[in-house]
Amino acid sequence: MRPTRRGTPGTGRWPGRRWSGCSSAGRTTAGRRAGGTTRRWRRSSLRNWPRAYELGREAAARVRRGRQEPAYWNLGIAATIVGDWDTARGAWQGYGLPVPDGEGEVLVDFGVTPVRVDPQGTAEVVWAERICPTRARVLNVPTPESGRRFGEIVVHDGAPNGEREVDGQSYPVFDELLLWRESPLPTCTVRITAPDPPTCTTWWRSSRIGGTASNRRAGCG
Repeated sequence: MRPTRRGTPGTGRWPGRRWSGCSSAGRTTAGRRAGGTTRRWRRSSLRNWPRAYELGREAAARVRRGRQEPAYWNLGIAATIVGDWDTARGAWQGYGLPVPDGEGEVLVDFGVTPVRVDPQGTAEVVWAERICPTRARVLNVPTPESGRRFGEIVVHDGAPNGEREVDGQSYPVFDELLLWRESPLPTCTVRITAPDPPTCTTWWRSSRIGGTASNRRAGCG
């Protein structure tokens, strides 16, 4: 499925349903379309990202560009993790994503999406801002148990694992692969007793100034 774009031209924002179909189709056919090298990439990526990067380069060299070949997606993830931005940019373009030419870190606005942080533990789903095809900045304040903080950047998988619906729009949920950049902001939990919901809401809004963030939990209107 070829993804379509919406919104202001050049923003790179894609509808959640289109992105879900694109990424899931690419990753689930990886074994068939890219051969044994891609299958070895998937096994290697669980243990050794530099090795996955080398296998990804081999696999991408054997397929054609612009046809949503999963070998390019795999290479894009591995190249991002090892910090080879030129290869990552070329891989996303080779897959067929609207990533412009440039130098240095790949930064493209792909909108927001739910990401499941700490998928093998608390498996908490948070909203995150996609800054490239495989990295997203956490916009919520995750619970301390998740090990994640507001503003952290995580690398996430390309295959959706579930979805969330908001106002009739479905968004694919992507599992975190690893923490890419830590946040200096600590996570604190406080209990506020307020006389009424408007007072609680006023406090919640005031707590969001100064580069910090807060989440309302049950009991706060």
